[in-house]
Amino acid sequence: MIVVRSMDSPSPRPSDRLRRARRAIDAGDVEAALAEVAHMPGAANAESWTSAARRFVAARRALVEIERAAVETPAQPAVTTG
Repeated sequence: MIVVRSMDSPSPRPSDRLRRARRAIDAGDVEAALAEVAHMPGAANAESWTSAARRFVAARRALVEIERAAVETPAQPAVTTG
Protein backbone atom coordinates (compact mmCIF):
# COMPACT_ATOMS: atom_id res chain seq x y z
CA MET A 1 0.00 0.00 0.00
CA ILE A 2 1.19 3.51 -0.78
CA VAL A 3 0.25 6.42 1.43
CA VAL A 4 0.40 9.91 0.01
CA ARG A 5 0.49 12.79 2.45
CA SER A 6 1.68 16.35 2.52
CA MET A 7 5.34 16.82 3.44
CA ASP A 8 4.40 19.09 6.34
CA SER A 9 1.82 16.72 7.85
CA PRO A 10 3.03 14.43 10.63
CA SER A 11 3.33 10.72 9.98
CA PRO A 12 0.33 8.71 11.19
CA ARG A 13 2.46 5.62 11.92
CA PRO A 14 1.99 4.45 15.52
CA SER A 15 5.74 4.46 16.22
CA ASP A 16 5.96 8.08 15.04
CA ARG A 17 2.89 9.05 17.06
CA LEU A 18 4.44 7.47 20.16
CA ARG A 19 7.70 9.33 19.54
CA ARG A 20 5.81 12.64 19.21
CA ALA A 21 3.77 11.88 22.34
CA ARG A 22 6.95 11.24 24.33
CA ARG A 23 8.53 14.44 23.03
CA ALA A 24 5.38 16.36 23.96
CA ILE A 25 5.47 14.95 27.50
CA ASP A 26 9.16 15.84 27.80
CA ALA A 27 8.27 19.39 26.72
CA GLY A 28 5.40 19.59 29.21
CA ASP A 29 2.71 19.56 26.52
CA VAL A 30 0.35 16.91 27.90
CA GLU A 31 -2.48 18.04 25.59
CA ALA A 32 -0.39 17.31 22.48
CA ALA A 33 0.57 13.92 23.91
CA LEU A 34 -3.10 13.15 24.55
CA ALA A 35 -3.96 14.01 20.95
CA GLU A 36 -1.26 11.67 19.65
CA VAL A 37 -2.23 8.79 21.95
CA ALA A 38 -5.93 9.20 21.07
CA HIS A 39 -5.16 8.45 17.42
CA MET A 40 -3.03 5.38 18.04
CA PRO A 41 -4.30 1.85 17.52
CA GLY A 42 -5.28 0.40 20.88
CA ALA A 43 -5.83 3.82 22.41
CA ALA A 44 -8.55 2.30 24.59
CA ASN A 45 -5.82 0.28 26.33
CA ALA A 46 -4.28 3.55 27.52
CA GLU A 47 -7.51 4.72 29.14
CA SER A 48 -5.95 4.83 32.59
CA TRP A 49 -3.17 7.13 31.34
CA THR A 50 -5.45 9.28 29.20
CA SER A 51 -7.87 9.71 32.09
CA ALA A 52 -5.06 10.81 34.41
CA ALA A 53 -3.64 13.08 31.70
CA ARG A 54 -7.04 14.73 31.16
CA ARG A 55 -7.33 15.38 34.91
CA PHE A 56 -3.82 16.86 34.89
CA VAL A 57 -4.70 19.17 31.99
CA ALA A 58 -7.93 20.25 33.72
CA ALA A 59 -6.09 20.92 36.99
CA ARG A 60 -3.42 22.94 35.21
CA ARG A 61 -6.08 25.01 33.42
CA ALA A 62 -7.83 25.64 36.74
CA LEU A 63 -4.57 26.78 38.32
CA VAL A 64 -3.94 29.15 35.42
CA GLU A 65 -7.42 30.65 35.91
CA ILE A 66 -6.87 31.03 39.65
CA GLU A 67 -3.52 32.71 39.04
CA ARG A 68 -5.03 35.00 36.40
CA ALA A 69 -7.85 36.01 38.74
CA ALA A 70 -5.41 36.66 41.57
CA VAL A 71 -3.23 38.88 39.39
CA GLU A 72 -6.06 40.74 37.67
CA THR A 73 -8.27 41.34 40.72
CA PRO A 74 -7.31 44.55 42.50
CA ALA A 75 -6.55 44.18 46.17
CA GLN A 76 -9.28 45.45 48.46
CA PRO A 77 -8.22 47.80 51.25
CA ALA A 78 -8.36 46.30 54.70
CA VAL A 79 -11.42 47.31 56.68
CA THR A 80 -10.63 48.33 60.23
CA THR A 81 -13.10 49.02 62.99
CA GLY A 82 -12.41 50.77 66.13
